[in-house]
Amino acid sequence: MTFVRQIAKFISQREDAAVEALGYILSRSETARLGLANMLRDGDADVGVIAKIETQVSGEDRTRPDLSVIDEQGTERVLIEAKLSAGLTENQPNGYLSRLPKDRQSALLFVVPTERLEKLWSDVYRSASSEHELAFHPATPGVKSAVIVGSGRRLMMVSWSDLIVLHMVGTMSYAEDHLTLYNIVQLSDLIDG
Repeated sequence: MTFVRQIAKFISQREDAAVEALGYILSRSETARLGLANMLRDGDADVGVIAKIETQVSGEDRTRPDLSVIDEQGTERVLIEAKLSAGLTENQPNGYLSRLPKDRQSALLFVVPTERLEKLWSDVYRSASSEHELAFHPATPGVKSAVIVGSGRRLMMVSWSDLIVLHMVGTMSYAEDHLTLYNIVQLSDLIDG
């Protein structure tokens, strides 16, 4: 039985299974982490080397993002919120943005279905701008990006398909990381499922 099916068997909701699968892939593949880091860098969030990925880590402020991205110094530099059909919670995006370090580049990244990208970006941007001064930042095609003025924090959004196909699989083809590529195909099937 494949890892995605094993996860889906024990986790009742598809969204939770997708989060766990993405965390599994990123935790085990340096190539996948490089693809994520490159996408973040293209959105002007140079978070350095991604050393560790953790899922569902609660903060002191009771925020619990889907994935936490830790750099080589042990600093949480990126929070990833993976959406399929769920809406925003009361802590999204402002509680999560407050959790990020202000003194270095960091990012809150939403990964969403393509058909929800424009609407969710509008909702997230509107909510964030109620507490923060934002400036749009041009990013790579398919990546929405805004910077919080006066800080190193970024607000970003990308579709599942762009993250998987353009950024992760694109990196895999150069590294010949066949096992991770196989796992990514399964994640893609789960998301499309």
